[in-house]
Amino acid sequence: MNSLIFTFVWILISIAFVTMLVTTIVKIANKSKFVGVLISTVTLFFVGLICFVSIFLTLPKSSSYSVDQLFGEQQTKDKKTETKKLEDTPEKGLKGLELGDKIRVNGLEVTVVKAEFVQPEDQYYYPENGKVLKVYYKFKNVDKKQILVDNSAFDLTIDGESQNQFFGMNENTPGFQHQLKKGDTENSYLYYDVPEADNYKVEMNFKPEDKTYKADWNIKNSEVKETESNQPPATEEVPTEQIPSSEEQYNNNAVQNNDQQKKLEEQEKKRQEEADKKAQEEEKQAEADKKREEELKQKEEEKAKEEEEKKAQEDAEQKAEEQQRKKEEQAQEDAEKKAEEQQRQAEEKAKEEADRKAQEEADKKAQEDAEQKVKDNSSNEDKADSKSNEDE
Repeated sequence: MNSLIFTFVWILISIAFVTMLVTTIVKIANKSKFVGVLISTVTLFFVGLICFVSIFLTLPKSSSYSVDQLFGEQQTKDKKTETKKLEDTPEKGLKGLELGDKIRVNGLEVTVVKAEFVQPEDQYYYPENGKVLKVYYKFKNVDKKQILVDNSAFDLTIDGESQNQFFGMNENTPGFQHQLKKGDTENSYLYYDVPEADNYKVEMNFKPEDKTYKADWNIKNSEVKETESNQPPATEEVPTEQIPSSEEQYNNNAVQNNDQQKKLEEQEKKRQEEADKKAQEEEKQAEADKKREEELKQKEEEKAKEEEEKKAQEDAEQKAEEQQRKKEEQAQEDAEKKAEEQQRQAEEKAKEEADRKAQEEADKKAQEDAEQKVKDNSSNEDKADSKSNEDE
């Protein structure tokens, strides 16, 4: 009641404070007297602050108006409804999740809903560690493809030590296995044989394909609900006249012992089947890992071979280019030599032709000189003869 009064007063003072603050700002802007108004504004501020603090001081811790319920519950609710995607951190995984936290991995939404301590349903089978912890799971397929999920992907640990499942319940098939189609939702649970501890941890190792996705949920002991005893009611006292004879009692005890032995054998068979199944899964996983390593090694060898062939091809091409270049250079050199030889021969031929012409011209000139000389001699003889005749 006091908190409601303080809330009402705080709202009124807040309105008055805002009004006085605006008035103070206007007076300062108009350069009017604002000292009195400023003092009133500051006073209203501190009074409002006192009322605001008093609201929370007067809230009862157990009432519906407590601080935790007004603010903390909404934050917790928002946190619980948030879906965390494990695909964002497939290597690191998600750690420190709490009950109710929902994650999405490879198209599958997984939620560890709640946990509770239960009593064994089989009167001849009790937990070795003292308690039976029942953990509830919820799965939903939000992908287009089918998804297989089973209990082998989940383990319960205490301080890093794995805890065994408990099979002392009237369950036809302990554990679970779901083939989820698009939009399918399934709820399941597992029983664990655990000691008393402050914290329990659900660890998930989900292997839908080649990758492994990990996440863990912390379960505090204070969050685990203690259910009422689910032991069968005590047998009613048999009247004296209906008390069986010693032979009948012996037969009944023998039947009970046989039934108990059969139950123990069935439980042992279930445990053995579970162990065999786990061993087979580990063997399959080992074979898959070995096959993946062999494929990776083969790919690396093929890649190395391809690189070697590529390098050899590049060397061959480079060698061929070098030979082609040398051949072209040799051909060009031979062509140049041939051109030089032809030019030299042409020059020699031209020189011979010039010498021949010069010789012909010299011979012609010599002949002309000889003929001229003959003519001159003949002319001189004629002149001599003529002169001789004249002298006679």
